[in-house]
Amino acid sequence: AFSRYNLSACILTECINSMHSPDIICLCETWLCPTNRFSIPGYTTFRKDRLLNNLGASTSSRGYGGVAILVKGDRFLSTKECLHLDRHESETLWVELRVSELPQLPIIICSIYRPPGGPAPEMQQYCDLLEDCFQSLDLSKSMLVLAGDLNARHKDWSPADAMNPAGCTLHNLFSCCGLEQMVHFPTHSNPTTSTCIDLIVTNMPDLVLSVDSAAPLGASDHLQIACRIKLPTPNMFSPHITPTGSSLTRPRFAFRRASVADWRTVNADLLATDWPSLLRNASVDTAVALFYSTLHAALSGQIPLTSPPRPSSQDTPQKPHYPPWVTGSLR
Repeated sequence: AFSRYNLSACILTECINSMHSPDIICLCETWLCPTNRFSIPGYTTFRKDRLLNNLGASTSSRGYGGVAILVKGDRFLSTKECLHLDRHESETLWVELRVSELPQLPIIICSIYRPPGGPAPEMQQYCDLLEDCFQSLDLSKSMLVLAGDLNARHKDWSPADAMNPAGCTLHNLFSCCGLEQMVHFPTHSNPTTSTCIDLIVTNMPDLVLSVDSAAPLGASDHLQIACRIKLPTPNMFSPHITPTGSSLTRPRFAFRRASVADWRTVNADLLATDWPSLLRNASVDTAVALFYSTLHAALSGQIPLTSPPRPSSQDTPQKPHYPPWVTGSLR
């Protein structure tokens, strides 16, 4: 769920009841001050308040921004804040959960908020901070769910949206890190536009059962987003999930087969792109990001993704399977 905290805890409690008491709630723009007390019965609250407003003044008397995560107290085996992932420069909050069904698999929840605007170098710095956090996690042995208002738009997330530099940069980051964005409908509306800027990103998209929306809370202009996730179980086969005591299955490298690509459609998509409008008034960095993002979208839609065959029973369990062009000398 995403909302701005200009509503009472009572209204939020009513919302929780109407959504059948979700296990995890992510909040953006909480507008809480360090002196504010905030709690919901039955939930453990983690929060990160914004200490300075956009003008650099203290928010001790009036809150701005801020994120929070509410975790149902009796659902998880353990919960703890991931302080090693805290980056003071960004409004991100990381919490690690473990379930009794698979206690060796950490489930990392991140509530994130990125204010709109900012020059391209600042956006790149923001993505560098996120990438640093992703690299600090072992995504081959953990499940990541990142949720929040990133004020980023990309046509792969919602085809009707006009891409912005933040969307292009984040789209590239998620792709490079093996993450997938799961929300594909408008989440924020004003009198002139409706855009998809509230995102849910994960490294295990196959476990996402559904992503739905609900009416905004209070005076918020963002929809609530409800995401149902199937928890992994020990008997599920996945390169990311390993039962206790068994050896870790190595990742299989996915690649695209250019020999079976639909190049005619790729060319048609690129020719149909209104490049002058897309790149008008863009800085060099932004223009490059927009170009590569558009090119990647055209290629990924027409070149099938494949992987080498899985190891046979005679293969050593620890043996990596590389794409065909990675020869022994390269390894």
